[in-house]
Amino acid sequence: MANQSAIDSFLRAYPEIDIDLQLSDRMVDLVEQGVDIAIRVRSSLADSSLLARPLRKSRNIVCASPGYLECVPEIKAPSDLAQHNCLTFSLHDRPRVWELGDQEVVVSGNYRTDSSLAIRQSLLRGAGVGLVPRFLVQEDIEKGALVHLLPAFPPKPYSVFALFPPGRNQPTKVRLLLDHLDQYLGEKPYWE
Repeated sequence: MANQSAIDSFLRAYPEIDIDLQLSDRMVDLVEQGVDIAIRVRSSLADSSLLARPLRKSRNIVCASPGYLECVPEIKAPSDLAQHNCLTFSLHDRPRVWELGDQEVVVSGNYRTDSSLAIRQSLLRGAGVGLVPRFLVQEDIEKGALVHLLPAFPPKPYSVFALFPPGRNQPTKVRLLLDHLDQYLGEKPYWE
């Protein structure tokens, strides 16, 4: 992963552009809220009047902290997750069903949230096992703070999209940011 975020490097390159960054995993009405661009993670986009630009492919991965894994039964197959505290993302269509490889596994746990960032923090503190976006935890895995589990059972990939409202010319600052994201991510993103 780069030593600076995409936003930090963009602001260094274009200091005259202001960014009002709102972080939320919830869907927002871009037109109603005056949002120029939204980044969405989806397997596909529902019919929408929004314009979309695919940025990159990614996938979720199953992971947990080494501290959590020291005290619990080993995880060798998706069915082993039944013995674990699985942290779930409430905004998924089926939060307690994890599709791993060609299997669907029903998981349970004592923590559900609408924030993937909150799940990451709980994973780092050893609260359980999570199914989270790889790009969110890649650096933690590389540092050994999290362990990638069940790599032989990868979830289906999805796309990371940039969405923006239709019917108006795309502001120059949005085009510059999209081009910058393309450069920052590179042909093969840091999480792959």
